[in-house]
Amino acid sequence: MQIERNHLIDTYVGSPTPDAIECRSTVPLWAPVFEYPPPDPPTLPAALMIEIMAQASGFIHMLKTDFESMLYLARVMSADFHSHARPGDAITIRSEVRHWGDGFIVCDARIDCDADRRALVSSKLMLKCEPFLSASMRNAFVSVLPADRTGPVTLSF
Repeated sequence: MQIERNHLIDTYVGSPTPDAIECRSTVPLWAPVFEYPPPDPPTLPAALMIEIMAQASGFIHMLKTDFESMLYLARVMSADFHSHARPGDAITIRSEVRHWGDGFIVCDARIDCDADRRALVSSKLMLKCEPFLSASMRNAFVSVLPADRTGPVTLSF
């Protein structure tokens, strides 16, 4: 995970169904967002956990439609935060499209901590489909996400 570059997902694990995805990432040991005054322990901000789930959800659409468009988080329909992600935590991100709309998708997504199987957050997200801003941006996603989709594949941006 490279928070400063908005690269929040490390590994594409696979697609258990055509409408679902599983990814993994490791929260970095240090990042600027962790610069809290002591004694507060550093945690991954809730907004970044939402963005992680949105990125995984967007990957579902891009993989299923052969990168026809990119997706933007349009709405957080619900989000239930159960625990915190801490530096060094290995996390699993799962998302499943529940509705394919005209120009948008609605997904159920969640993040779990691998070490103690603790649920971190579960959410329902709406993502809007938009054309890629440029061919080079589309090509960057095509080169990063796995062509054979058999996973696991380390994503290198």
